[in-house]
Order: sequence, then C-alpha cells, then structure tokens
Amino acid sequence: MKEYKILSLDLFQTLVDVESRSQHVWKRILESDFSEESWKYYSRLAHQEIISRFHTSLCCNDQFQTMREIFQLCFSDLFRKEQVEFCSKSAADILIDEHNNAHMYEESMEFVEKAKEKVHCMSCE
Repeated sequence: MKEYKILSLDLFQTLVDVESRSQHVWKRILESDFSEESWKYYSRLAHQEIISRFHTSLCCNDQFQTMREIFQLCFSDLFRKEQVEFCSKSAADILIDEHNNAHMYEESMEFVEKAKEKVHCMSCE
C-alpha cells in the first residue's frame, strides 16, 4: 500500500476571516430582533462560549466532537442563559454556512499556493 503524508488544516478562524460573517450569522438567528447592539452582544458571548468549549473538548473529552457538535452545545447554552428562542442545531448550521462564505486571509492564500508546490492539496466542502 502506498504511504501518504497528510497535512490537515482546520480552517475555522485559521485561514478564513469568519468574523467578517458575524453580522450575517446573527441577522439570520435574531431575525426581527436583530440590531447592531444585539449582534455585538451575542457575538461576544458566543465567541467566549466557543473558545471555552473548544478548550474543554480538546483537553477534557475522551471522545472526538465535531465543530458542528461543539457549536450546537455552545448555542444551546447561550440561548438558554439569554432566553433566546432559536434552535441550537439551526444556529450551528448557520455558523458553519457563514464560515463557508468567509474569504480567506491574503496570507492564507499565499500559504496554500506554496503548499501546492510541494504537496497535493484538497478542500473538504
């Protein structure tokens, strides 16, 4: 069997500017309750919750969790605490959808182009 060498990159907030999509995420979640103030408030809380969950998932869980699972747990906790009436699974789907719409940072494209010179690169969409 042929030996493969793989470089796997997690693109969430690594190579793409997901923050540029934050307003879109919250506009879709909050709908008619959306305002600049509410977007910034919930975005900050969600960011804190996601960072905390990622840390917990990496260091404390015996079982792998997908990004979708982590996001769903984050939104579930956030919505319960803040009494937001929205499905946490749908919110996780929205975040991932908007992540896929985010543009890569300029230096990320340079990295990918240089990597392509040395190895086969592919994207999982």
